[in-house]
Amino acid sequence: MKVKESYFSGLSEQIINKAKWSRDKFVVFNHEAGTGKSTRTHQIIGGMTKKQSHRVLYVQRFLKDDELNNTVKAINRNAGRKVAISITGKDTEKGKSTEVFERSQVICITHQMYIQVCKGEHQHLIKDRDILIIDEFPDLLEKINISNYEIGLLWTECRKRNVPAIEEWAILLRDLIDEGNVANNVMRFTDFSDGKDQHYEPMIKSAINKLDDKNSKIYKGILKESLQLTKNGGFLFEDGFHTFNDNRQFVLLKNNIILDANAAFDYRYKLYGKFDLHEKEKMYDYAKDTLHHINVKTTKNALKKFEKFVKESLKEIQLEGKTGILFVTEKANVDKLEKEIVQYFSDYGNSLSEIEGNLKINIKIDYFGNLIGVNHYHDYDAVVLLKTPHYDYLTYALTYQYYMRLTGQPVENVELFKHEIVEAIRQSTVAGEMYQAIKRINRDNSRRADIYVFADFQEAIDMVIEQLPNIQYNKKNLEEKQNTGRHYDKTKREKSTKSEKARTILLEAKKNGIEMMQKLELRNLLEIKSGGNLTKILDKLEGFFKEHGISQTGQQIWFHDNLNEFEYNKLRESA
Repeated sequence: MKVKESYFSGLSEQIINKAKWSRDKFVVFNHEAGTGKSTRTHQIIGGMTKKQSHRVLYVQRFLKDDELNNTVKAINRNAGRKVAISITGKDTEKGKSTEVFERSQVICITHQMYIQVCKGEHQHLIKDRDILIIDEFPDLLEKINISNYEIGLLWTECRKRNVPAIEEWAILLRDLIDEGNVANNVMRFTDFSDGKDQHYEPMIKSAINKLDDKNSKIYKGILKESLQLTKNGGFLFEDGFHTFNDNRQFVLLKNNIILDANAAFDYRYKLYGKFDLHEKEKMYDYAKDTLHHINVKTTKNALKKFEKFVKESLKEIQLEGKTGILFVTEKANVDKLEKEIVQYFSDYGNSLSEIEGNLKINIKIDYFGNLIGVNHYHDYDAVVLLKTPHYDYLTYALTYQYYMRLTGQPVENVELFKHEIVEAIRQSTVAGEMYQAIKRINRDNSRRADIYVFADFQEAIDMVIEQLPNIQYNKKNLEEKQNTGRHYDKTKREKSTKSEKARTILLEAKKNGIEMMQKLELRNLLEIKSGGNLTKILDKLEGFFKEHGISQTGQQIWFHDNLNEFEYNKLRESA
């Protein structure tokens, strides 16, 4: 189906007509996914440069697959001359002349570069610019975590350096953690900006200035994160404090536009008064398509018990008459899923490419977080979502805190899965990931498509259905031939020693991307009452630890491969 140019007339008017401009808000357009909003925007910008001198900063999500240069080429092609250039982090590192930026009517950058601008960097990119156009939601949230382990490091270092004020700060945090460990299902918000705690901020700033030797880098980092905690407050949850970095503030120009197909249901747009949604009607009718909702839990714990989940899921999918099918899962599961698909279709080949050839169907696997803006699967006519695309719950809670602080509203304690605003953020975020994955196929709505969603998150699925007018909806429960775990407990546990079970648990934790495990958690999983007995087991595993990049410090077990460089260096310094 061809989309009429009039569908984008409001966007064109907003870009070209100065009477529509506003310095203090983002005008948000939610043109339907698959209608060509990015392509049409490139055409409007290129055409505008032929008649007007408005200077544009265009922000898009991806740099990969040469997408940024493709945008530049599209704008220049529509302008009939070179009016646009791209700027990346590498260009700024090379010290590219600012004269190049100033001469270019259109500059194209990524979301990541825009975030740097929002932190006060690269201000030459916005100098004398008129129009800001951002493709997809600009997420400025930078999470900060101060763990019990880091608090211990801070306390130890301050005692060495005789900085009693920071020792007092570390003790306060440790005491709050001890008090807060009672309720595991509540993120308790602590505000340090009022009353008796106000004096900590100047004390921390003073301590940062005193730590000027090269060995103090780690501790200065923890203190700088502590400053964010004193300014913004934070949630006490799972043995640490969690807050956000407030040095990222939305940068606006004379005319500010966001293009986001999710905007009508993404709850973040409702949390900030500077988002002004210009809602667009749906262009496509989905009456010929079917959304097959297979109701099943897809959490890690549930899928561990449901050993034949992929096999049972593949039985639900009709391949006959299909030209292309896209499977979507989480990033860590892509390789495993490919092996299981190959095993299931082994009668048709020994590899995915061989199976594709024999079945005469394109079969591809991708993952959530990698799909927005992707156009590789535009002519596929089936998509299978095999995982509910959840972030960790802290991301939803900190998003709530970020916008409450941004708008000067109070922050409440958050009870997991019950806080109204946090749940609205969670539901709309999951729905957004699902919708974007679904809209990677059948982009022009010219085929009859089948959509398979394996999930039990009804609220999110209902949101998705609202975005697909008149779609046929079928729901069924997947027969969960799950192991209860009792068979494993009765036989495997009897045959294996505690050491063997410890190895299994630790390897599973490492595989799942866990950075650190408390020894108490391991002790509980092993059903060991005595800490001394756990120590004996861990002593036997010294060679195993070295082989798999695992170490222990104090009451924590660390998985080196899952740590970022900063955390790894901290761990090495403390060893």
